[in-house]
Amino acid sequence: MCRDRLRVLLPNAQENYYKKLDLVPNSYISNLGRAIVIISNPIKYGSNGAQKQF
Repeated sequence: MCRDRLRVLLPNAQENYYKKLDLVPNSYISNLGRAIVIISNPIKYGSNGAQKQF
């Protein structure tokens, strides 16, 4: 379920936020297709950026 909600952050998704919220100018939309989007869980990392062990 969480992955479905985060799908809007993928540039090639139908209802992505970049188009829907007009975050990226139309002239740059095609460049998003070449981007690598990494979605991580910030809770997994400590304040110093090191990965926490659970």
